[in-house]
Amino acid sequence: MPIKEEQLKAIEMMAAYEEALCSLYKVYTQKLPTYRDFWLKLSSEEAEHAMWVRDFENKAKEGLAYFDKNRFNLQAIKISLDYVNEQIESARSKDILPIKALSMSLDLESALIDNQWFEAFATDSAALRNLMEDLREAVKKHRERVKRAWEKERASRKGE
Repeated sequence: MPIKEEQLKAIEMMAAYEEALCSLYKVYTQKLPTYRDFWLKLSSEEAEHAMWVRDFENKAKEGLAYFDKNRFNLQAIKISLDYVNEQIESARSKDILPIKALSMSLDLESALIDNQWFEAFATDSAALRNLMEDLREAVKKHRERVKRAWEKERASRKGE
């Protein structure tokens, strides 16, 4: 079944969301030097995730993947993407505490999992199924890594 323009737009927006996370984490790298390596790694991985989504988009154009429009709300991803872009601008223009950045990242990474964005796409290709599963697992690992850093930062602030 050929992929429709709306479906391609959804995939594009998912890639843009990953790229926006990459940009946000780059800003955090600049604003939070004590967490520089942490944010650099996350940023780099988000760029890779965006490439994976774009690869999926190319495969969808070739007819190797399809989209379950009943499982996906295009408006929801637009709102999420706009929100990340607002956070980027806010982080650029204001000082931010590590706990706030970690909380924001935890919320954004959790949204990807909780909203099951990656489950709206399907394919008969084992390679593409593996790609989407790798992406899903990578997001879960991000969330866990951010959660551990958030817990550590929170514990360190208890005495303040």
